[in-house]
Amino acid sequence: MRSKEKRKRLNTKRKRLNTKRKLRNYRRTVKNAKRRNKNTKRRIGKKRGGNLKDITMHMLCWKSPKTVKNTLESYKKGNLLTSVNTTIYFQERDDACDALAAEYGIEKVMGTNENLGILLALLEMIEKTTTPYFMFAECDFELVEGPQDVSDILGDAMKLINEKDVKVVRLIDRKKPGHPLYSLNGKNASTKFEKGWPYKLETMHVLDNPETMFPGDLTVVDGGGFKRKWYICTFVHNIWSNQIFIAPTKFMKETIKPLLEKSKNANKYKGVESILTAESSPTGALKDGLIAQGDGLFMHSRLNR
Repeated sequence: MRSKEKRKRLNTKRKRLNTKRKLRNYRRTVKNAKRRNKNTKRRIGKKRGGNLKDITMHMLCWKSPKTVKNTLESYKKGNLLTSVNTTIYFQERDDACDALAAEYGIEKVMGTNENLGILLALLEMIEKTTTPYFMFAECDFELVEGPQDVSDILGDAMKLINEKDVKVVRLIDRKKPGHPLYSLNGKNASTKFEKGWPYKLETMHVLDNPETMFPGDLTVVDGGGFKRKWYICTFVHNIWSNQIFIAPTKFMKETIKPLLEKSKNANKYKGVESILTAESSPTGALKDGLIAQGDGLFMHSRLNR
């Protein structure tokens, strides 16, 4: 009888010990999860230097295999695919899409079997980015500069974000922007741009010194540790564009994502540009944000699918 009671007490003690052990393990798991989450937030928000691996480039594609292959080939040639973290998002994704990504060693592939439109795809990209810098590239922006240019210009872009508080750095090539360039609409160097022209940065494609055309609206950054010449203004003077750009992930998550989420349920096909262009007005949420553009790296180049 005593032996039975003793065994019962021992079993009860073991159960208590197991419960305590499980509780300790649970608390440790929760603590580690909180630490990982905190570290992720710290990585996103931390101002860092010129490590290109701090950049996640999201490439958005939709039923254009020839264009995608041409673009990926240019990225491979310029060492871009191995310099930054690359994610590719396919609208109407199928096995051929996955095979194309695998051909270029891209392991991070997202997408759906339907066409969600840019808005919902961009929101998913923003949500899943854990690096400090977010780079958005529709699939028809071909890299037309070399590996050293990639290093110099992306390094400068991160420096502009960190030291000049720039929110978006546009990466369209100055000499070879591609066609069409809607904002210039046939204008040339002899055209007198009006004071209220909302694409002042883009005039650098036809003007050697755009700052002389818009004194006080464009700030020049040249030297001081920067490897290239840059122009900076607020979004009021150069409204939002989906042309290839890099931005701090913190800005994309805390500012751009909420602005886009207001419209995602109303109309998933509503243009990102139309939403953010409205917010670039003198009364919009982006009006005081800084945007920069310089020599650039990419040309708009869409093939026949």
